[in-house]
Amino acid sequence: MDIRRFPLEILERILLHLDTQALAAIALADSYLANIVYSSQFLDQYCRTSLSCSWVTAADVCNACISVPYEFWFWAHTTIKAEDLGNMSVYFHNRYLTKIGTLKHMYIMWLTCGLRPRLMYSYSLMNELYSLPDTVDQVFGVGEGLCSTIKDCLVKVFLGLPEIMELTCANLEVFCMQKGGTRTLHMDLVCNDGIKPKLPLDFVPLFSVEIILSALYGRNPALLILIGKDMWILWLGYLSISFDTNETVITDNSFCKYFTLEDMASDIRYHAHHVLLDMNGFVNSTRNGWPCPFITGNRPDMAQIIIELAQDYHRSLQQKFNMLLAEGCSRLVSSVLNSCKRKSGPKKEMILDFLKHRVCYTSQINEFVVNFLDTTLSKIKSSTSEQLSYLIYKCILERVACLFRNEIQFCTENRFCHSFLCGCVATPHDRKGFSSRSLDQKIDKCLSDKARDGLNCPRFWPPHVLSAACLAIPVLLEVLEADISFITSRCAKYVVPRLAQDQVNMRLHDASMCLTNRPPNKPRCLPLLTQIRLWSTDSSM
Repeated sequence: MDIRRFPLEILERILLHLDTQALAAIALADSYLANIVYSSQFLDQYCRTSLSCSWVTAADVCNACISVPYEFWFWAHTTIKAEDLGNMSVYFHNRYLTKIGTLKHMYIMWLTCGLRPRLMYSYSLMNELYSLPDTVDQVFGVGEGLCSTIKDCLVKVFLGLPEIMELTCANLEVFCMQKGGTRTLHMDLVCNDGIKPKLPLDFVPLFSVEIILSALYGRNPALLILIGKDMWILWLGYLSISFDTNETVITDNSFCKYFTLEDMASDIRYHAHHVLLDMNGFVNSTRNGWPCPFITGNRPDMAQIIIELAQDYHRSLQQKFNMLLAEGCSRLVSSVLNSCKRKSGPKKEMILDFLKHRVCYTSQINEFVVNFLDTTLSKIKSSTSEQLSYLIYKCILERVACLFRNEIQFCTENRFCHSFLCGCVATPHDRKGFSSRSLDQKIDKCLSDKARDGLNCPRFWPPHVLSAACLAIPVLLEVLEADISFITSRCAKYVVPRLAQDQVNMRLHDASMCLTNRPPNKPRCLPLLTQIRLWSTDSSM
């Protein structure tokens, strides 16, 4: 059944219930569906449905300040979930879907851990151990849903101050959300003595959010949100808590403001952003590790366990990639060598000369290929067969690294992501025994070394790049084989026929790639491998 024949209204209703990965795949599959998915009207409605909010737009989400580790973790979570479910690959989003997917993932995780604190410690990257709800309504539970006023207000706070997520991803003593007023005695004190001016007598809290962090220098950073019928309150400050005696003292009233329901996310950010940044700076200055993009409660060892678990999955993805690379490249090497053995076949020297002009000097990939083939440079130089294998591996790896260089660079330049991928320092969360300055210097040196080289080898590719590369490798090998076939056919001109171009484009399309654009009357010459780009549909809003 061709869903494009459905009425537009019905088709949009169907698409609204898909995740961003499915939307990205649909948009890549068909231009008509892509125009629907990337239209501003649909993206606005998709954001409202995804976040269960009546006012939010795609522009609001895309303008939100989301730090790199959260997007990296969203990609890692999405990739491993796809692997768990047996899906082929992760499709790259355009800038809108990536931002929407990341913020939705963060928001659902925040709500889930706040509404169900006992699950805070079991949250992990692994879909089979603990699956996050797919929608905000699933978080609140069937029959226990909140009124639209509360949902709209929560989205407004989270969108205006996404740094709250970073504050929450610290060592927590208390993190809870509930209908009605505060649950803890510590926040009761804040309600009585911290909120100024005093709460009106007719103010009835419909929903509350309480966050109290572990003590730092004798002070517990804290946040309180009280949502009423016509207004809501945001309080930020520091408490001094003795959990043995339940004695609580407010040591600092950093921020307290009444907001109306008409105040927008930008208004909230204008008033509270700097205070929240100062609090985050205070929290992060005493941490042993860089901020982690997940909530672990008052058990810091959970962060390390989750990261190590994720790194295990990452290593399994690397093994899968290495197997596909070895199988594909060895098959192509055998095919080329067999054709060269025939009397009328091409000469190895012609093929080697062609491949040498296709590769550049990249020390990381050079070293990776030499180790992968379990050989040495001297052996490679002394054997034409070894040279052929070496150059074919290099051609493919350099092309993949070039296609995904922006994604790879985006991740490796961030300290959390770099330490997750590289291993040049301790784990992203555990930095005990190291000074912050020495670690930063170590990472800066590692980054500068890699920047000089230009392209990173697969050891430093993030999970979603490895997943996409697994889909790309077989198709790129076919294109390289076609290039070699054309070059060795002794044609006077290496112009690719239109039919051959169309066939290549069809195969590339299945792997979310295509040939670069060319004027209609300009001939396309070889090699095709260097004329491949990622195929994505991006709309202007």
